[in-house]
Amino acid sequence: MNMLVEIVNYYQWMFFITLALFLISLYIIYDKGYFKKSISEIPLKEEEDPIKFSPLEKTIIQLIIEKSNTQQYFTVNELNLHLGVKNKSIEIQKKIRTEAIIRINHKFNVNCQKDTVFIERVRSIEDRRYFNYYINDENAKIYRNTIA
Repeated sequence: MNMLVEIVNYYQWMFFITLALFLISLYIIYDKGYFKKSISEIPLKEEEDPIKFSPLEKTIIQLIIEKSNTQQYFTVNELNLHLGVKNKSIEIQKKIRTEAIIRINHKFNVNCQKDTVFIERVRSIEDRRYFNYYINDENAKIYRNTIA
């Protein structure tokens, strides 16, 4: 009987140690951001208006406009960097980039009551698989006068 109690105690300790290690590893994985949602899955805070541009979107728009004014394109790598997905897989990068551009274009059209493409895409000359982004002068002026 005494031997049975020792065995049960041993397995109880093993169970609790295993459970503790499992919980610690989950915390570490969560803390590194493996469970973080994409930009489109993050719910809006109550005070956020779904039609207004977020600070991140405004920053991206300003950077694209600045590049476009100097006759340069905003590259995929720059967009990935500002969206915070540069270290994610290529599929996730593409998905988040596409969602962000679609969302910005939609908000522009709603706010300015237009039906146009705000952020335009052009295939990269260096690598035809990728796009570069720009905002034409007319849309940049509308954005500055109406929204910014």
